[in-house]
Amino acid sequence: MSNIADFSASQLLSLYSDRQLSPVAATKAALERINTYNSLVNAFAIVVEEVDPGFVNPRPIFQTFWQAGAAKLLRGFSPEQQAVIEEGLQATAKEGDRLTLVEYLNAQDAREALGRQMQIFHQNYDLLLTPTLPIAAFPVGQNRPQSAIDHQHRDWTPFTYPFNLTQQPAASLPCGFTKNGLPVGIQIVAAKYQDLLVLQAAKAYESVSPFIMPSNIL
Repeated sequence: MSNIADFSASQLLSLYSDRQLSPVAATKAALERINTYNSLVNAFAIVVEEVDPGFVNPRPIFQTFWQAGAAKLLRGFSPEQQAVIEEGLQATAKEGDRLTLVEYLNAQDAREALGRQMQIFHQNYDLLLTPTLPIAAFPVGQNRPQSAIDHQHRDWTPFTYPFNLTQQPAASLPCGFTKNGLPVGIQIVAAKYQDLLVLQAAKAYESVSPFIMPSNIL
């Protein structure tokens, strides 16, 4: 495989979705695409290690809760109101209506297991750093990238929703721009109830690497 730092955002997404690129490798590639990595390390004044939390892709768990939540939400709307709701949300709600109680409870069990796994992870690591997204920003007016425009899966945003499931505090900070001038974000995640640590880490990073809008796009 070529140097992943040379791949485009769409190539990185394709490799990640096809499971040819691990979450650790995707994170490293995203960090290497910005010029503030050394500032990040200096901000925290701690050892930064490459590590994989080790959990299986929790997208099926997330999908169950996402679909059930959408179904519950739309049941509170009149037929006239539902008719003007975005088609993607309507489709998600229909999937939620087809879920069984057993499927929902299985997802709940899997969610709790994921939370326990991350509790064990944070016994050894104070913070987990990931890109906010494995891809660069896509055009205004799209709610997902072109490569995912024909389906509703969330593989293009794998680094954020797992921590909605585990109820861990996380913050996304702007940390640079791609070569094409598109913004890049980094996510800081801590153990459950360690909200203050996330805020302290975010403040530390911003103090040494404040966000500056490039003059050529003002």
